[in-house]
Amino acid sequence: MRSDSEVAEVGPVKHRQFVTYFGLLCILIATPALSDAVRIKCWTNNEGVRECGNAVPPEYAQKGHKEVSKSGLTVKTQKAARTKENREAEKAAEIAKAERARQEEKRHRKQATADRVLLDTFVTENDLVLAHQRKVQAIESQITHRRKHISKLETKLSKHQRTAANKERGGKKVSEQTLAKIDDVQKQLDDSESFIRGQYREMDKLEHVYTTDLGRYRFLKSGGEIGAPPQT
Repeated sequence: MRSDSEVAEVGPVKHRQFVTYFGLLCILIATPALSDAVRIKCWTNNEGVRECGNAVPPEYAQKGHKEVSKSGLTVKTQKAARTKENREAEKAAEIAKAERARQEEKRHRKQATADRVLLDTFVTENDLVLAHQRKVQAIESQITHRRKHISKLETKLSKHQRTAANKERGGKKVSEQTLAKIDDVQKQLDDSESFIRGQYREMDKLEHVYTTDLGRYRFLKSGGEIGAPPQT
């Protein structure tokens, strides 16, 4: 067994060893932190070349930089200072984004209304087809009627022109009344031809609307979302 004096000596020794080990541990833990505390700053110069150093030059201070540890890890990123031009550009972008959202909402509401009208108007696809055919037949009927009218006008014009020609061959002056009749009939002919051209243009528009409506109807009936953008 150890004497009381030996035990007394061992106690302080163990205490000193504990203090020493604890201090060493603290130093070891703190050493990496001290190493990483020294950071390198990296920035991009006016030529687009990356440069690094202990401090960012004043001329690049507002352009943003990164802080890198000695181990090569990026520990902090400093964004470029927002200039007046940046703020104005951001504000303009926000306004443009809000306007696009407003226009999209407006488009959606308009398309949704048109979709519901289409579905409410035609119970089946055949209803839509028949409605289109009736409209085409109505226009064709008007064209046919106007062509018959043109044929009558041409006969009338020919009669007035013969009367005028006979007057001229007989050495007589063509009356103002005959000339007026010729002008009037010619104007009616021009108007009728213009009307027919307009009806054909109307048929082209009608065909375009029909094709669009039919495609949309099929899209909606197959489960397409009401208000969705038109299919291209």
